[in-house]
Amino acid sequence: AIRVVTSDGYGLLLERIPRRDARKAVFLQHGALDSSMGWVSNGVVGSPAFAAYDQGYDVFLGNFRGLVSRDHVNKNISSKDFWSYSINEHATEDIPAMIDKVHEIKTSELKLYQPNVEELSNEEQPYKLCILSHSLGGAAVLMYVVTRRIEEKPHRLSRLILLSPAGFHEDSNLCFTLMEYGFILSKQILPRFVPAFYIPTRFFRMLLNKLARDFHNYPAVGGLVQTLMGNVIGGDSSNWVGVMGLPHYNMNDMP
Repeated sequence: AIRVVTSDGYGLLLERIPRRDARKAVFLQHGALDSSMGWVSNGVVGSPAFAAYDQGYDVFLGNFRGLVSRDHVNKNISSKDFWSYSINEHATEDIPAMIDKVHEIKTSELKLYQPNVEELSNEEQPYKLCILSHSLGGAAVLMYVVTRRIEEKPHRLSRLILLSPAGFHEDSNLCFTLMEYGFILSKQILPRFVPAFYIPTRFFRMLLNKLARDFHNYPAVGGLVQTLMGNVIGGDSSNWVGVMGLPHYNMNDMP
């Protein structure tokens, strides 16, 4: 794992499945209530990160701030100050810091493993970087690209793949409408008592993930949860679980 420090002092965890001499890299960014573990949780066979590695990519897995609990250059920072951020900081601080670190690593390694790389490429960077992001990660990456274009700075991306990027939905169902108003009301009250809701240590996050997967693997329970979530949340009812279990799936394999 690689520790990345943002310009406002937050410590981020950038993980990697290294293919150091590869001239193509992919950066995977998780969504809300998730971590980089989501890209490898199906194991060597069936996980997007390992599938990308098998296709010759140097794989980087990003994690937003807050995953490594209270990791900040200011060791005395209060909980209120630490958790005082939003998607704006994810897009303008976290994503740029991790992309810059990927660029630093790739350029230095390619010069080492391929000394003639500068002769082979007339571009500023001797590799191509693709981003695959989900939910909150997709929204943050979009904001990152737009911000970089406005600032006339390079975003260093050759391709952008967004999986259900977060946004504003005017046609949300009753369940999400109630949740929206619930969050708006709780926002005025809860911060006075609790700075944030989070699982405090990496061990307990892994334990919760394992319990959730074991719970889902019971056939009757897994089917019941999938049916309930489909009826409550809506969306595509295709067998995405089956698709995700394929060894090397792509968009042509999806229903």
